[in-house]
Amino acid sequence: MRIEHLQTLLRNARWPRFITGCVLLITGLIAFSWALSLREPGKLTPKAVLLDQRYDFGIVKRGEKIVHRFHLRNEGSAPLNLQRAELTVPGMKVSYRKVMAPGNEGTVIVEWNTEHVNGKQEARILLYCDDASQHQLQMLLEGSVQPPIEFQPYPAVFLSLFQGESGERSVQILNHEDRPLRILKLEPSADYFTPVLRTVSEGKEYQLTVKVGPNAPAGRHQDLVSIRTDDAASPELRVLVNVLVKTDVYVNPERLDFGEVSLEQLRLDPSRSDFVSETFMVKKRAGTLMISSITSDLDALTIRRDPEGTSGSFQVDVKLVPAILHPGELRGTIRIHTSDPAFPEFLVPVSASIR
Repeated sequence: MRIEHLQTLLRNARWPRFITGCVLLITGLIAFSWALSLREPGKLTPKAVLLDQRYDFGIVKRGEKIVHRFHLRNEGSAPLNLQRAELTVPGMKVSYRKVMAPGNEGTVIVEWNTEHVNGKQEARILLYCDDASQHQLQMLLEGSVQPPIEFQPYPAVFLSLFQGESGERSVQILNHEDRPLRILKLEPSADYFTPVLRTVSEGKEYQLTVKVGPNAPAGRHQDLVSIRTDDAASPELRVLVNVLVKTDVYVNPERLDFGEVSLEQLRLDPSRSDFVSETFMVKKRAGTLMISSITSDLDALTIRRDPEGTSGSFQVDVKLVPAILHPGELRGTIRIHTSDPAFPEFLVPVSASIR
């Protein structure tokens, strides 16, 4: 029923004049409010739409500047305000117009100086705006940055062998410059290994092999090979040499470091104490042995080994006891006695920073 029909019925009704007037006034106000609501425009809001969110720049040489424009449209009914940007890697900068009118398109220009990055890269641009449905817009740059001289898989070799064994590992040296690369000399920092160079493609690709002989001393060694070249920009290249020479019975890792431990967090959440633990292995190269005892000069440790009897391999789990810990540096030793006459005892250093 329309408002005017209702008002006509009210005038013709046999009610007291005062009541009829009040009802007519109320219905008039309702009609007026309804008419105003029809004339009131809808709420104006911005709406950000990224037309492209990902850019793969492929393979570029290190030091090359990458420039890309991401396209953005405001499909809302109010101006879109672009507030700030966050960049996930150094060497990047971004520019954009801070206000975009309804229906307009704009660009987010990203520049990336690759002078200090190598290998496969993934960089994100987080752009914050006043679109209530998505306050954060995310854009992605990805690809590979190629250094002038590259080591594959990386500038390091890793060997693990038993005392008396020989072993070797290799890395490739790739020259991505137009100028040929000449390798003049190899200089090892220790005499228990020998570096050998093989030319794969003259001036462009070489293979460096690190050979460890049977006389290498037991223990963990960290050394390097210095590679002298004729390249003025890179006269010396380095390859790290990491070698673990194991005895017939050995402990791995040789030390335990719990890092930084927060007593406050352990008090607030006692279940976190289950994660304040470290593990090491006791292994025999061939055959079996028995661990006769494991002790420590630190009271704040619980130590459990598995299995308990005879085996060729033992797992030792070490946990900190929060109730006994005090702020400060924790330093001590775990002492292991075995049934092997050649290796009757091992000492495992333990450290932690209690805060």
